[in-house]
Amino acid sequence: MTDVKSRNGGQKRKRGRTSTRVPRMPAPNQMVLKTAWSHAALSSGTAGTLSDFIAPSIVSTNEYSTVTSLFTEVKLIACEIHFTSRNPYATGTTSTTVTCATRYDVNNSTAVAPTTLDNVINSTHVADFTTASNRVFKYRMSIPRGLEYSAIAADAPNPATPWAGSPGAVLFFGTGMANSTAYFDVRVYAAYALRGRN
Repeated sequence: MTDVKSRNGGQKRKRGRTSTRVPRMPAPNQMVLKTAWSHAALSSGTAGTLSDFIAPSIVSTNEYSTVTSLFTEVKLIACEIHFTSRNPYATGTTSTTVTCATRYDVNNSTAVAPTTLDNVINSTHVADFTTASNRVFKYRMSIPRGLEYSAIAADAPNPATPWAGSPGAVLFFGTGMANSTAYFDVRVYAAYALRGRN
């Protein structure tokens, strides 16, 4: 009950409503898993070139063995990768730019590290970040619309299925770096839709 002022200046009581509706919830055989994991540090090779890829298969998650015992199907719904420079002020190392982009025709099972910059800049959602930044660079993958579920044990199969499961890989390439030096710590944040109870 609440007090409300009437037109003549008096007070009257107003009965408040309480809702008994149950909030909308996922179906009993569905769940969204939000998770994160550490990827190996991005490092240059013996020729001062940084070349790598990250593909967000659910196999990479710490919860993989648990969710495979509960669910049979999966699809990726979000992925964001955070890069933190180990030496943002370039003390004693060479600073340079790293280029990244997404390819959807590969996945965790089929992707390979790029060998040239052209392998990256001719892909999708190209972005550049520098080794000399003291801010975390955040790269968000664009997930294909209408993505279908796949078997949870084959969310990144060979051959690749860009229309289902956990497709795509983020490629990285940079040159002119100090040889054999770790430049970035990497964290991967992802969300997956799960369904089909075992």
